[in-house]
Amino acid sequence: MNNKIKKVLGTVMIVGLVAGMTGCQLAKEETTENTITATAGIEDQDQLCGAYITLDENDLLGQDRIYATETKNSEEESEYEFEGLKGSVVFYMKHKGKGEEDSYVSNTVSGAALLNDVAFHVGVHDNENTNDKDEVSTTTNTTYELEATLRVVKNKKAIASMYPIYQQKDGKVYLLCDGGNRADIGGLEGDVGLTLNDTYKETENGKEKSNSTIVKITIRPVDEVQFVVVKEMDQKDHVLHTTTYKKNDFKEKTGKDNDTRYEEKKLKLQKNTEYLIVEEHVVDQEKKNIVNRSIVVYDSEEEENEILCDFANNNGIIDIRTINLLK
Repeated sequence: MNNKIKKVLGTVMIVGLVAGMTGCQLAKEETTENTITATAGIEDQDQLCGAYITLDENDLLGQDRIYATETKNSEEESEYEFEGLKGSVVFYMKHKGKGEEDSYVSNTVSGAALLNDVAFHVGVHDNENTNDKDEVSTTTNTTYELEATLRVVKNKKAIASMYPIYQQKDGKVYLLCDGGNRADIGGLEGDVGLTLNDTYKETENGKEKSNSTIVKITIRPVDEVQFVVVKEMDQKDHVLHTTTYKKNDFKEKTGKDNDTRYEEKKLKLQKNTEYLIVEEHVVDQEKKNIVNRSIVVYDSEEEENEILCDFANNNGIIDIRTINLLK
């Protein structure tokens, strides 16, 4: 007999960082938290496993649940994908095999590949509990932590909405179109953190188990890149060749899950190129032109040598374009 307790909370955290323009100062953090309960339409056995993030306020209107499409790779293994969504999806899945040793957990990211710094951690530890009769029991606690970053141009006026994704007991995955977290990201200079928490407890064969999930998406305002200049330099620090890239230079293409992708540009380096200077020309919130410079060295032992350009898409979200370096 299983006794189950389910608690789902959403937290909105806004972090503002204040740094001095001259000298060295400690960053000042201001945090505002808002906690809501998001349990409408969720079955007890369903477990939070991810989130959907969108900047379109009218996205998902009139819908209750959206199930991911299942693709069977084998008799025991399936993949799930959400098709046709405007925003970005990140979630993990529990795959149950015939035995405990055959079970595993995987994570998935989709939705125009707009999410960066995706990290997934699983932690397991046992707690010993003693009751009034000095009887000792053990609780196995498993914590799943999933994090990602969505970068948007500063002064982007939008409402960021984060909706929970659940996995059913039968393995199916669905997006709940209600009960999400929201935050106004217009005019913010610091990060906006949207977090969903889920704690699922059960007692099985007299042993208590606890599964906790934390999904956090950080929305990070950045200066908008206008164009990128790549300068090829020789051993004596002379400029050999200069190439300029604008976001419209990268042609769009559509992926199998309706993700917008961009064709990679190829840059054939000059024979005597020793290193490259990459200049990002950006405009800050005060409309000032700023140039951010970095040095790139071609490494022949690497499988890929590339430059990632932080151009924004039409929605003001940073959507990376890639320049492949060739010798």
